[in-house]
Amino acid sequence: MNTARTFPVLLEAFFIDRLVRQRQVSPHTLASYRDTFRLLLQYAQRQLCKAPSDLMLPDLDTAFLGAFLDHLEQGRKNSARSRNVRLAAIHSFFRYVALHAPEHSALAQRVLAMLIRLIISPADEHRSGANQMRQHLSFREHFRRGNAEGRVNQDEKVPPDA
Repeated sequence: MNTARTFPVLLEAFFIDRLVRQRQVSPHTLASYRDTFRLLLQYAQRQLCKAPSDLMLPDLDTAFLGAFLDHLEQGRKNSARSRNVRLAAIHSFFRYVALHAPEHSALAQRVLAMLIRLIISPADEHRSGANQMRQHLSFREHFRRGNAEGRVNQDEKVPPDA
């Protein structure tokens, strides 16, 4: 196996080359990404019984990463926001993997397809409920007037109470 493409080597290059040299991320971003991978490596060591230096990219499939993110929310009581921050760091790493280890591009594509958790505040929930009601009423009014495509024949008259 080409040592330039092992998980530990890719992870180190991601931090040193991509984050520090190319992107020049802030110390806060760097610390957040470091914490994400520290938690991931600790979780992998417990779940897979492998030292971080023995991990391979295929070990980090979507099922494993999904279980890790669930562990953060349920086991560590992290919020959905914190989970999404961790997933963003993982996504960033797998975008790097897709470019620098094309033999793992299918895995990277599957990981990048993992969705963030939707966060709706109580105020947004109220507003979205009101918007749904407005859209529903707007559709009913549109339909009542005979403007809904495929629903009412243009030749037919629609009763005003419909």
